[in-house]
Amino acid sequence: MIKLLSLINLLILLGFPSIGQVVEDNHYKVMDRAVSQVVLHPVLQRIGVHQDSRIDSLLNTYTAECKRREGINGYRVEIFFGASRKKALAFKAHFLSKYPDFSAYMKYQTPDFKVRVGDFRTHSEAVKLRELIKRNYPNAFIVKEIIPYPELVVSADSDE
Repeated sequence: MIKLLSLINLLILLGFPSIGQVVEDNHYKVMDRAVSQVVLHPVLQRIGVHQDSRIDSLLNTYTAECKRREGINGYRVEIFFGASRKKALAFKAHFLSKYPDFSAYMKYQTPDFKVRVGDFRTHSEAVKLRELIKRNYPNAFIVKEIIPYPELVVSADSDE
């Protein structure tokens, strides 16, 4: 019996983290086929998950809130703020010419125009961009903002 429990624990520790790593990588690739091909030991197939119903309620509330806001909590790097719309447009154009792989946004919040760049889910991703651009934008700083949902990329070898 102890050997069986040890085997189950080993399978859980080794099997499930790798599934999560496949689904949640830096580019948010959807790897449904890889997950669906995982074969569980017959003992693991009978394991049920018992959780408080409030967890499902919280998850549904969060999902509904994200849909309402049309985005998720995230981070951007602010490279300019000031009263001049012309300067804000120039900063945005300059940034996009130097770093075309990143998105740039300009918005007006009385009394300033702001130019913010990138769409990052984690603070550490935003720090990487800030470090990359600090030579050209030494006053850049990280701000919390609602960012659009990341694009889901399906691998070329998938059946869809």
